[in-house]
Amino acid sequence: MNQYLYNLANHLLITHCQKHSIDCSGTHIIKQDRKQIYNLIEEKSGKTILTITFHKNSVPTYTYNPTILKKLKKELIKKLKI
Repeated sequence: MNQYLYNLANHLLITHCQKHSIDCSGTHIIKQDRKQIYNLIEEKSGKTILTITFHKNSVPTYTYNPTILKKLKKELIKKLKI
């Protein structure tokens, strides 16, 4: 079951990054202890980019790192100005 959730988290995190134009190259996934929470970690800095949490009776939730949100907002503003 743990390997299944790990693979599902990997697929969902990468799909979510691609859907929202987040560069997920050079990353890996780490599971947090005792919970169904998986973090997408950037290998260079060791910082969390995106977190997915699996719940028993609802859809998974995604949580962004605040610094990543700032970068995404800046990139979106640049795209809108062009």
